[in-house]
Amino acid sequence: MNDKNTVPHRMDADFPFAVWLLGWIAILKGIVWLTTDPNIPDVQLAVMGCKYLFFMLPLIACAIGAWHLKRWAAWGIAALCIADLLFFLFCPPAIKSLAINDTSPVVHLFSTVVWAINGPLGDIAMIALATVLFRHTKKAQQ
Repeated sequence: MNDKNTVPHRMDADFPFAVWLLGWIAILKGIVWLTTDPNIPDVQLAVMGCKYLFFMLPLIACAIGAWHLKRWAAWGIAALCIADLLFFLFCPPAIKSLAINDTSPVVHLFSTVVWAINGPLGDIAMIALATVLFRHTKKAQQ
């Protein structure tokens, strides 16, 4: 069990579930694009690839920081998610690259999960979960 001067380990029963979930969503958002093959024009594909490459390492670093209850991780995740939402707003074809495929139930499930994580829904969820991380970083610092 942890005393009040240490940060709880993410596998401890008292570790905040929302922060644990935030870390996993950030890691998945950082790497799940590697498993996709969007059917969009080459120019848009290059733009999406650059965006994913630019976001991958910062998201993974922020996920690890979130699990260590670091305030900078909450700021980083919030900033990356806001930038991603702005990207979807100013580059509407990006949403088309996250098409839900219904050729089979398994492919449909996989493409829905990818859409939820890599799309605007994932960004909004991570921003909401980052607010929980802000609260827990205050507790960890006290």
